[in-house]
Amino acid sequence: FAFFHRRGNHMATQAKQILTPVGRLVSSSLYIPEDKDYDGQPLVYNDGTPRVEYSAGIAIAKVAGQHWASTPWGAIIWAAGHEGWPQGQGNAPTFSWKVYDGDSQIPNKNNKRNCDKEGWPGHWVLFFSTGTQPKMCNADGSQLLMEPNAIKPGYFVQIAGSVKDNNPAKSPGVYLNLNAVALAGYGPE
Repeated sequence: FAFFHRRGNHMATQAKQILTPVGRLVSSSLYIPEDKDYDGQPLVYNDGTPRVEYSAGIAIAKVAGQHWASTPWGAIIWAAGHEGWPQGQGNAPTFSWKVYDGDSQIPNKNNKRNCDKEGWPGHWVLFFSTGTQPKMCNADGSQLLMEPNAIKPGYFVQIAGSVKDNNPAKSPGVYLNLNAVALAGYGPE
């Protein structure tokens, strides 16, 4: 799987490559794309053209006393957000990091708490997305997994992707772009 992970010198507007540690897939649309947003509205590009989105939410175990930004993967996300939004927007509580605290007891817009979701407590949950179906492969990337539902929510995976700021945007944040998902192990679906 290492062939998906490349490091190099990046300007603030270029995507930074990221390879997560192995975590549990707690949410996904790897095989069937979504065509509606969080509020049930059609997904569209800026010009109004319809679009689809594949997504994956991965739960990565927390280390006691460690903020996600001080992890190797978190430092990449943190740097991309602060480089892309250099006026301190990343310090605002509304900044969209795409990293969620699985222990949070604060209800979301749908009145659901992260701490009540299967597989979330004790984890940081990252949400990656893409407009095209991601590559799916075995743990070392040597074999593509082409059969439907080879990777299901509850299984353990590693994600290769990229991080980019969303500047300019009305709501400052970052994009976690999904490139590939490697199956690392089986867990309860």
